[in-house]
Amino acid sequence: MPPCIVLILHSRVRGALVRSGAWQRSPQRRLSSAAPGGAADGKPGPKPLDRGNTPMRKGFDVLSSESGSKCVITGYDPHGFDVGRVNARSSILAFPGSFLLWAPRSFDEITLESLELIALTEPKPDVLLVGSGRVFNMRLDPQIMAYFKKHGIRVDVMDTRNAAATFNVLNSEDRLVVAALLKLDPHDPPPGYFAAAAAADPMLEKAHGRRGPQ
Repeated sequence: MPPCIVLILHSRVRGALVRSGAWQRSPQRRLSSAAPGGAADGKPGPKPLDRGNTPMRKGFDVLSSESGSKCVITGYDPHGFDVGRVNARSSILAFPGSFLLWAPRSFDEITLESLELIALTEPKPDVLLVGSGRVFNMRLDPQIMAYFKKHGIRVDVMDTRNAAATFNVLNSEDRLVVAALLKLDPHDPPPGYFAAAAAADPMLEKAHGRRGPQ
């Protein structure tokens, strides 16, 4: 199955715009059955992308990718995510068949402007999962909740790890779901940041219905 499509666009929604330096290789905690440093099939692991090589085409449906592929969040570390075979050192907006780099780095940076792109997609998602980083029991601004209620979109807020796992499950069931996932560390990584890949995450292994490396 081809990797999900990465959408990098110059949007009027400022909160969805990417920051420079977001496409870099970083070590990830594995969320799939892939062994550290590569995929389970022995192929190379996720690689960074150039921001300029994946323009959004006019009329592209972010909820139903033309490629027929699905986005699967396969890894994470404090500074970003693996989505399929792509490494994004940023918070992300994950759609069923595509994803965007997302500018907010902490919960207090989440604004209506940073999320309103989601309600403008067609067909509209049924569910928006908001990953609040490492923290639990966070509440979005009532204005944001009212906006999505008006558009008939249910909003659930949970920590990023649970939100990523829930996104994978709902997406595998062909639900119209979007996840707005804050990276775990709101700060930029130190210069030259690199560490070995960690062991598989049991929660995401369960979400995939697979066993991790033994």
